[in-house]
Amino acid sequence: MIKLSREQVGWFGAGLGAAAVGVVGYQLVVASLLLGPLPGPQPTTTPTRTVFPTHTPYPTRTPYPTRTRTPYPTRTATPALADPANFAQAIATFSAATNEIVASLQVTPRSR
Repeated sequence: MIKLSREQVGWFGAGLGAAAVGVVGYQLVVASLLLGPLPGPQPTTTPTRTVFPTHTPYPTRTPYPTRTRTPYPTRTATPALADPANFAQAIATFSAATNEIVASLQVTPRSR
């Protein structure tokens, strides 16, 4: 003989009740899907509004053409010491230019 307490019987009854509610709910859902709309007054259908046509996006701006930079021509470096005449001419030109600049400067005396 099985002895059941009141609590065990109560939980068993609650489980049976929940199962019954689930079965009835399932039957209602399946019946409504198979039979179509429920009987009774149905809501009136309202006309749907017309969708506006989609806008054509604005055309994209054509980018400016890319600029290519032309590299400066490479200089051919000739060593100054390879030809003593060129070296002497470069020094003479430098010293003449420096002498002109120094000669153009005027020294102002200091006032005490």
